[in-house]
Amino acid sequence: MIEVKELVIDKLDDYDKLFEVIDEDYIHNRVIKEFKERIGLKCDKILIEYPYYDKDYLSTYYSYYSKLFKPMNK
Repeated sequence: MIEVKELVIDKLDDYDKLFEVIDEDYIHNRVIKEFKERIGLKCDKILIEYPYYDKDYLSTYYSYYSKLFKPMNK
């Protein structure tokens, strides 16, 4: 079942709390770094749908990730 959680962003380190909600297999440190650098404190909160279900995901997976030639969890 998909859960929706709210993550309040008061300081840049709050983005690190995404690892508490999303398994580390599905989110990378680079994503957190990009959030901190590009969005920073312009964001008050993040709504997280996890696990997210995208009916078109498999086509996206096969067209992008398969070309990287390294394993990636679906």
